[in-house]
Amino acid sequence: MSATTNMKSITLSARTNLSGVSTSSRRAFAPKVHQTKSRSAVIVRAEAEKPVEVETPAPAAAAVAATPAMNFNGFAPETINGRLAQLGFVAGLGAEITTGESFTSQFQNHPVAFGVACGLVTLATFMPAMQGANDYTSDPKSISTSGPFSADAEKLNGRAAMIGMVAMLATEAIKGGALLG
Repeated sequence: MSATTNMKSITLSARTNLSGVSTSSRRAFAPKVHQTKSRSAVIVRAEAEKPVEVETPAPAAAAVAATPAMNFNGFAPETINGRLAQLGFVAGLGAEITTGESFTSQFQNHPVAFGVACGLVTLATFMPAMQGANDYTSDPKSISTSGPFSADAEKLNGRAAMIGMVAMLATEAIKGGALLG
């Protein structure tokens, strides 16, 4: 892919034709010219540089491997949010059944428990990297498993729990209180 531009010349002279402009405006825009017998002109030339060839990026697999975990397209944000949603949905539903407190009341009345859970899940997610594990990394896809406990199943369950949390909060907002209490 290359970019090309045409070479253009621009000539600026000391005298500028401003016909059709009022006298006061003409004075404001007209360049200040000293009364000399010689005329001066400035020539500005722009020229395109040689075309630059853009290299194609490396394969996507290599780019994903080099992506830091907490970037927008890294594995950690969705993994951590999914794990927190799974934990929060089950714990919130259990607390709502036993105490009658709505999800929003639980978030409001127990912020320390929510913060501790977020910290512990985040810490547990990065524990393989902190311990320097050689067999696997913090990315769930680094462990090749199949069946009900695979990385894809965890991602699907996390997404379902996130949707469940939003649905529960919306339902309680519409109802005006706890769904099951």
